[in-house]
Amino acid sequence: MTKTLISAGDRALHVDQTLANHAIEGFAPDEADKLHIARYVAGTASVNDLLSQARLFALEAKKGIVS
Repeated sequence: MTKTLISAGDRALHVDQTLANHAIEGFAPDEADKLHIARYVAGTASVNDLLSQARLFALEAKKGIVS
């Protein structure tokens, strides 16, 4: 399997589009989310890292740990 490189500009565009969709739904990133997003855009975190964080948040929300 080959690894496709995505530029920081493309990663930033993807993040902007996702955040715009979330804003339409009334959601906004907290400081921890912003840190993960910045790492992704910088290329030091992968999309899988972001997905893992999102899954953890969803699990905690389901258990009532986060609001």
